[in-house]
Amino acid sequence: MGSSASQGNIWSKILLTPEQKAACKKHWCESGIAQFVGMMVKPMTLATGGLIKPCCPGPDQAKPEDLAKPSDSVDGAAAQIKEDEAKAKERRANVRYLGTVDCSRYPEAEKALINALRTDRNECVRWEAAIVLGHGCCCTRKTIAALKMAASGSDKDNNPKESSERVRAAAEVSLNACETSPDLPPEPPEKAPGAEKIEPPLEEARIRPRIRAIPMADNAIQPAGFVTRPAATTQINDTPLRVPTGQRGLLDLLRRNLANAEPPQR
Repeated sequence: MGSSASQGNIWSKILLTPEQKAACKKHWCESGIAQFVGMMVKPMTLATGGLIKPCCPGPDQAKPEDLAKPSDSVDGAAAQIKEDEAKAKERRANVRYLGTVDCSRYPEAEKALINALRTDRNECVRWEAAIVLGHGCCCTRKTIAALKMAASGSDKDNNPKESSERVRAAAEVSLNACETSPDLPPEPPEKAPGAEKIEPPLEEARIRPRIRAIPMADNAIQPAGFVTRPAATTQINDTPLRVPTGQRGLLDLLRRNLANAEPPQR
């Protein structure tokens, strides 16, 4: 059972259905008289700013039936390219507007302008983006990096190298204006190699100060769990004196000093 549009109604007996209108327009636009009329209307379209439009698409406009064809076919590829080129004028106007907003407040404008400069397939759109990026409203580190790649013809961002001379020249002018702009945020300070100090974990930092190296006396081998403390030493008459362990009191030290003292000379 067909749809209601194909079956029609009482008005379809008097007026044409949308399918019939499309078929009639197709036959009319393919005729020679329609192309002649379109060439006559074209100057009127330019004079009125687009108020008077031609009835049929021109040779540089995509046909609706061709847009539905595969993109790898001749008709489909040509139709998609025509459609993209036809919308380039509108994209240029949008790029020109985005160049007037503050990218620090609208970060999406920054990304859109960079994409227009580096990824748009229309030369005029890329040229427009290269110009507006130098006005100072969207001078950021990311836009400067994009301008450098466009001016030098680099493909570091995996985009095609800029082959248009006027786009590269406009990017160079905007790059110089952005680098000298007082509104440009300062670059983050570069860290010197080895300047980063690796902090120990919290638990390790808490335990480490309690660990002390205890030297062994005369490299003697002691039983497990036995710690030997070195005997205290002193020096009398340039001769080191070893004080036995357990006899380190003040009286013991005075007694040994008097015993080793030289007798007074008469």
